[in-house]
Amino acid sequence: MKTMKPFHLLFLCFIFLHSPVTWAVDIGAHHYTPLPTLQMDVDGRYERIQGYAFQNFTLNVKVEANTQSGVPVDWWLVAQVGELLFSYQFDTQLQQFYWREGVHALAQTPLQSFPRTPLIPLSLPAGDFRLYFGLDTEADGQLSGSLRFSTLEMNIQALQRIFYVSPQGDDNHPGTLAQPWRSPEKAAQTAQAGDLILFRGGTYRSQLTPVNSGNAAYPIIFASHPGETAVFNGNSVNLVKGPGAPFSSLILVNNLSHIWLMGLKVQGSQDAGILVYNSNNILLQDNYVYDSHDAGIAVWRSQNFSVDGNEVQLANNGSGTEQENISIGEDAQDFEIRYNKIHEGGGVRGHNALSIKDGSRNGLIHHNEITDIPNNSCLYLDAWNALVDNISIYQNRLHDCHYHGIALAGERGGTVSNISIYNNLIYQNNYGLHLGNGYTSPMENIQIYNNTFYDNGPGNVYGGSIVLRNSEANQVVVRNNLMASDDVQLQKLRDASRLTVEHNLFSHEDKTSSNGEMHGDNFILADPLFVNANQLDLRLQAGSPAIAQGSAATVPVDDFDGQVR
Repeated sequence: MKTMKPFHLLFLCFIFLHSPVTWAVDIGAHHYTPLPTLQMDVDGRYERIQGYAFQNFTLNVKVEANTQSGVPVDWWLVAQVGELLFSYQFDTQLQQFYWREGVHALAQTPLQSFPRTPLIPLSLPAGDFRLYFGLDTEADGQLSGSLRFSTLEMNIQALQRIFYVSPQGDDNHPGTLAQPWRSPEKAAQTAQAGDLILFRGGTYRSQLTPVNSGNAAYPIIFASHPGETAVFNGNSVNLVKGPGAPFSSLILVNNLSHIWLMGLKVQGSQDAGILVYNSNNILLQDNYVYDSHDAGIAVWRSQNFSVDGNEVQLANNGSGTEQENISIGEDAQDFEIRYNKIHEGGGVRGHNALSIKDGSRNGLIHHNEITDIPNNSCLYLDAWNALVDNISIYQNRLHDCHYHGIALAGERGGTVSNISIYNNLIYQNNYGLHLGNGYTSPMENIQIYNNTFYDNGPGNVYGGSIVLRNSEANQVVVRNNLMASDDVQLQKLRDASRLTVEHNLFSHEDKTSSNGEMHGDNFILADPLFVNANQLDLRLQAGSPAIAQGSAATVPVDDFDGQVR
């Protein structure tokens, strides 16, 4: 049996050789390298993927040759299953690809750039898998120290039973593929731990309210049938508010655990689209919520949940509503908000696109795109009168929101603490990042580093890249950020003694001293030399003054694109 030890050692050597040096760090969200860069994703996710047994996935790859275009390279695609290794290979006689045990190069070709491209379909049994996609410029069929690679994990859930629901079905049927049930109510009442409920394509005009919980070994999964879209349409549906729930929703998970909702379309809800309340171990993945009267997705008073890969459009589209498009609140704990797209918040008073509020803590917010929010902010952390604590915000693209890219506040005196904001692209908002949002409330240990701000506050003397206006904020660090806005770059707190500002790049001088602008220590004043700012390609060109000029005091492991710094 071939074990992982030699493979792991080589990869560890590679990581050591390409680890961030302690004396030279690039400023901003992007790291410049002349070496090839590559990305691998499964259905748009670059690190960890959850799914169920034999679910259909697509593995995609992207390569930038940079200065080494045309150099001969070995290509590798390796899968780890337990301690076994398998390499993706091409059989020249059969003219087809297959998996071969061991570590073997896939091909040897001259290196060229290519855009994100589907490589192979995947459908896996239950288990844990790790994939490696790499290239090696020592093209000799052997792994070597010149290897550059991308890796991700796939956690595939085992199932017990599968049931089917169809608009053409009958609840007296057994729920098989040939004889499906008709109503979501039947599925919700019947499903037990380990069951997968597949909704066939079509429209369901009823509320979905699961009754039973799954368990740690076997969640209950509600999903669209592969290749089809189940549409839950809330027009004329009488929504029932669950016990203790603050409002109703077209899909309601209330006081349950280990529930997955996957690939469903939820539209036209007369209240919220999806509400998770007082629940734990919940996965909301790849759902599309459209035109809800209130919040598109709300998760309140819940723990250990993931909101992953959803699209929320035209949430808060009812008159007078003031919720968030994705709302995380009321003491929510231990959560991950990732790979979502939030856009076009609706209504006259539609609130912030994504809000973490009311005592929520221990969260990761990453790889989201938030855009076109006409009346408010992209991302808002509001402690209200409690404590919002231990939140990391990274590798998000936040742009074209009316107010802020990111804002932090405690509107009723609450405390915001231990917040890390890094590797984000924040552009074309009135404010890039606002500390205070017009409120004076306690803040502690706010780390803002290696972000790129571009074209925030256009034509607005009160806007700009970073605005720090909370006199009760302590231990605020602004380091290694690239600020290229037309007006204000950085406005400081009233008391700057509790503020560290260093190793940032500014595209121009202060506009006016009346705005309290500052540059801090060891700053650079120069054109950052983006690859193509007009096309919003904010990577660094060779020769950029941001290259190797940052501080190593706070350095992300990788950059916005997932490349090792």
